[in-house]
Amino acid sequence: MAEMNKIQDNRIKLDIGGIQFTTSLLTLRKDMTSMLAAMFSGRHLLKTENDGSYFIDRDGTHFRYILNYLRDGGLKEGTLPMTNETALKELLIEAEYYQLIDLIDCLQNILQKKEDKYTNEKETENVKDEEKEKETETIE
Repeated sequence: MAEMNKIQDNRIKLDIGGIQFTTSLLTLRKDMTSMLAAMFSGRHLLKTENDGSYFIDRDGTHFRYILNYLRDGGLKEGTLPMTNETALKELLIEAEYYQLIDLIDCLQNILQKKEDKYTNEKETENVKDEEKEKETETIE
């Protein structure tokens, strides 16, 4: 109980590109190699906004995935509802900005699998097209 109170006492309000997030200092420091851990390490004097939040000039669209990654200690099954390759690439850009190396690796693997699947589907499609052409030539 005392640990939970301590965590709640260290709540941090973030304004990421105009979108408000509240999290704990513990969460922001989870990945010690990240920009967020460095930013909130206590070594830097950070300016707060009038509402007490810390402003980060980034697109906040995907920041919830960044926070959940930090909270969970990794990506959990089904936590990325995005099947859209563009959205995954946008999240990768954010992970690179925040220097979340393990998340970067994970997203690159997901994107590579998508690329491999697309390439395999294209190759299969090309083989089928070639087979149809041969059948047509044989019939003529």
